Amino acid sequence: MRHTRRSIEKVTRPHFLLATIALAATLYGCPQFALSGLLGPSIVDINLEEPATVVVSAGSTFQLELTGVTDEGEIANIGDIAWWDSSDSSVVSVLGDGNLYAAGLGEALVRAVVEGYADGITVVVATEGAPPAPSGLQVAESGLSTLDVRWDASALADAYAVYMDTIPGGGFTTMAYSGPNTSFTDSDLKPGEVRYYRVQAFNSEGGSPLSAARWGRTYFNRDFELGDLSGWTLLDIDSPFYGMEVVPSGKVTPWYNQPISPIQGDFVALHGFEGAGPGTITLGADIDVGPSTQLRFQYRLGYDLALIPAILDRDFSVNIRLAGGAGLLDTALIHTATAGVEEPDTGWLTGTMDISSFVHTTVWVEFEWRVPENASGPAEFQLDDIRLE
Repeated sequence: MRHTRRSIEKVTRPHFLLATIALAATLYGCPQFALSGLLGPSIVDINLEEPATVVVSAGSTFQLELTGVTDEGEIANIGDIAWWDSSDSSVVSVLGDGNLYAAGLGEALVRAVVEGYADGITVVVATEGAPPAPSGLQVAESGLSTLDVRWDASALADAYAVYMDTIPGGGFTTMAYSGPNTSFTDSDLKPGEVRYYRVQAFNSEGGSPLSAARWGRTYFNRDFELGDLSGWTLLDIDSPFYGMEVVPSGKVTPWYNQPISPIQGDFVALHGFEGAGPGTITLGADIDVGPSTQLRFQYRLGYDLALIPAILDRDFSVNIRLAGGAGLLDTALIHTATAGVEEPDTGWLTGTMDISSFVHTTVWVEFEWRVPENASGPAEFQLDDIRLE
């Protein structure tokens, strides 16, 4: 790192020392040399037989270079170099000679403690240099094809670069953004697509380390809030009791004869779970699993399989297939409507499926309703709030 030093008089004259103590409060019995607000690197030469403290303003970057010469001309034994938060008297960390540090909230107090007498201990506080890695990175969905990425400003940074990958351990070589802002919107993505991001800060001295990776997934109409089945592929049964559709809150349906009440948002996917059987109803979509390990959703149904009566059960399952819908990879039976039984309303229920085997892959997630008989009793099914967790 480059330092342009400018000389400051050694603190040897009593009137200068008294003025310093008068202008800056003494912490732990140590004079404080305030360096906040300086535009460039600064040097404090200390000639004291007691500890001395240098105050560094929040948001700056500083480096310690400690040298001492004894009366015999040898390097003095430098004692503890510690960093305090001005709001707390506890030691935050012990600092090493020559390492680069960033001041946190409030003021960082750099305290050089000398064991024995030293003639000229130099503490270099660098307010120039490469910035520290950005922190506070967040990624949030903002639409079917966009993700909002934002982070906290990094001390000394003039610009930032955001790198993207599709897996957390990737090389992050694709630059998604470059500029002075601390946020941007990544666009032209697919519904349900997962992306990982890391941020680097820059100035004229160089670049920081990359931040920790964070990820996000674009919206994929998981709760049908687009008001339709956009993004989903429906295969309905012949002559359904009533076909699958997305309906708004408050709509009165033939089975319940009461207003629909979504568990999430203003819409649900609804169908009659009955028709010219035997047959199946499926609703599926390609979904990027990302780091998620569980599929979770809400469902609600009512049926009267005692009216005719039905002889065979009706099943509700979830299938995981290869991307595009071919090749069954896994299946889970979620609910059985028992033949000969009347269930007016189950209320909202939670369904789950373990998808940990498909982390960081794209799979076809398919909801399946099996109707094994022809017109064997009225029913109704609602689906809402599909999540990958």
